[in-house]
Amino acid sequence: MKVLTFDEPEHFKRSLSDDKQLAAFALGAQSTMIHHLIHSEEYDGVPNDLATQKTLEKLARQFVYNYQQCPERYRALKRYKQMLVDSEPLMCDDLTLHLKYPALTLAKYYYCLQQSKDKMDSMKLWERHLRFCKTLCFALKEYYAEPHSLIEYRHNMVQVVHPNQKQSSCYIETKVPICFHALGYRFILLPFPWLE
Repeated sequence: MKVLTFDEPEHFKRSLSDDKQLAAFALGAQSTMIHHLIHSEEYDGVPNDLATQKTLEKLARQFVYNYQQCPERYRALKRYKQMLVDSEPLMCDDLTLHLKYPALTLAKYYYCLQQSKDKMDSMKLWERHLRFCKTLCFALKEYYAEPHSLIEYRHNMVQVVHPNQKQSSCYIETKVPICFHALGYRFILLPFPWLE
């Protein structure tokens, strides 16, 4: 399987319906270094060989260490841990960080893995990470389409605010779209595209 590079909006859209591409994104395939490591015909969603797994872990450890030295990136790691491990109902607003630091998805996962040793099973953590990465991919796709919008996300919601239009589109796990007006804004609740 050819792993996408995640340098085009279409790649994020495609990963919403392709679990193997989503897993590659969750492992940091946006990063050229990681992409080269996991890109192969044998790639099946998770690296199979021990050498690749060890190299990924070493890279993840380095990324986490480097990101902890920068307040903005460290804040993103800690916030993600609050959401992924502690299940706090927060929103992420770090899309530009993901575009600037392509290995951030891997660093977030590894940081949470280290912080949750006794709190959560690693498989459950991986599944939750994939769910967050799916909404992140959708948020990044929306960001490319609407770069001047304010976009936040969490595992079950992506909010796209258009201040100039006084409109907020909120993608959630619903089957029926809802529209209402409040505080001078038009609010639209929409189903995620993969639920339609």
